[in-house]
Amino acid sequence: VLDLLRASVPSSVIIESDVQDTKQVLADSAQIREMLLNLATNAVHAMNNKGVLTIRLRAASLDRVAYGRTGEIAPGEYAVMEVADTGCGMDAATVSRVFEPFFTTKAVGEGTGMGLSVVLGMVQSHGGDIQVDSAPGKGSTFRIFLPVTEESELGVAREDDRTPIS
Repeated sequence: VLDLLRASVPSSVIIESDVQDTKQVLADSAQIREMLLNLATNAVHAMNNKGVLTIRLRAASLDRVAYGRTGEIAPGEYAVMEVADTGCGMDAATVSRVFEPFFTTKAVGEGTGMGLSVVLGMVQSHGGDIQVDSAPGKGSTFRIFLPVTEESELGVAREDDRTPIS
């Protein structure tokens, strides 16, 4: 995703990344890419194509309940994906509506208002939740919590398990 973003966003956007090792999650990799691309695209728009976009991946161990968009995030182990920007930020009223289908702050023809509602649906389908921190003039941070799996083998195809397609 980082390579795709670096190739597709304007050079006036600085992309910083902090990717740390985490435990594995059971997730659809295409949906994970779509979530990150959607959040990053929104961030670039909020920065008016200039600023700093930061993408982080880290492990988190919650020892008490945290609160996300859909309710409580139970104590436990999580992989946390974070997309932060130095854009215009949002007031509390806007933050409370950003996941509503068809809600958008973009001008007519610039967005459908479906992106963040789709992200929320994908996060929920993976048993996770999302937090949003934002303030006008301070940028925004979207934090996705996905529960880690205790399974040691996730059934990922190894190189010698692949069958060539002729």
